[in-house]
Amino acid sequence: MSVKFNNVTYEYSPNSPFAYVALEDITLKLPEHKIVAIVGNTGSGKSTLIQHLNALLKPTKGSIDILERTIKAEEKSKDLKSLRKSVGLVFQFPEYQLFEETIAKDLCFGPKNFGATEEEALIKAKKALLQVGLDHSYLERSPFELSGGQKRRVAIAGILAMDPEILVLDEPTAGLDPQGTKQMMSLFNELNKKHKKTIYIVTHDMEQVLQYCDEVVVLKDGKVVHQSDTVTFFTKRELLEELHIAPPQIIKAKILLEEHGIKVGKENSMKALVDAIVKGVKK
Repeated sequence: MSVKFNNVTYEYSPNSPFAYVALEDITLKLPEHKIVAIVGNTGSGKSTLIQHLNALLKPTKGSIDILERTIKAEEKSKDLKSLRKSVGLVFQFPEYQLFEETIAKDLCFGPKNFGATEEEALIKAKKALLQVGLDHSYLERSPFELSGGQKRRVAIAGILAMDPEILVLDEPTAGLDPQGTKQMMSLFNELNKKHKKTIYIVTHDMEQVLQYCDEVVVLKDGKVVHQSDTVTFFTKRELLEELHIAPPQIIKAKILLEEHGIKVGKENSMKALVDAIVKGVKK
């Protein structure tokens, strides 16, 4: 089931001198079983939008349909605990949320909080640890002895241990080196392709968007200004310039070639560039 925002508005501190409308009349359909990038400049409403997905924030106006539930403005929501189990929200720098003395205890905390027995929680913890590429030898280690990248993997494993249907990620590779970034994005890609997790990811990294994401949603000043598949998004040069979004290197090269009369076509790959250059040189 897709996620639908139906004329959603969200206002911080309403009826006060600090009132601020962060989302305005958002109507949006997010597909399931896809990796969807949510992009836009700082202050565009990205983080506010994703916090509505597990009801950390509720609409000031409008409603949201998610996982056979409807969350309406000014209506008390029921069974939010099960929603928050089904929608795993990973904030920036999730490793700061680690707090237990061992990784096993940290990973078991979520499942136990949602009713799992000690034995069931440990089974889920072990499975989640393997999903993020760490073996069971880590279970009895302190999370505070790990590298930054390992801590982030453990923190994400803590969300996966609850087996959410939807994984929502807010700048998940912030602060990681290129190798760590590649490993993390490969993990999310595997969770989507192999484990069928729906993934919504807030990111400023257009290289990630091009390589891993199926669809792109663009926010500006609290409104959705564009939604399309990734290939189409990177053809919208005026939109990219308007939002000061630097396209990936391969798109820059493609634009440069086309400005010199060499048509590349829709495919965004190094092979397509090389083939286009060869054809252009022959002509």
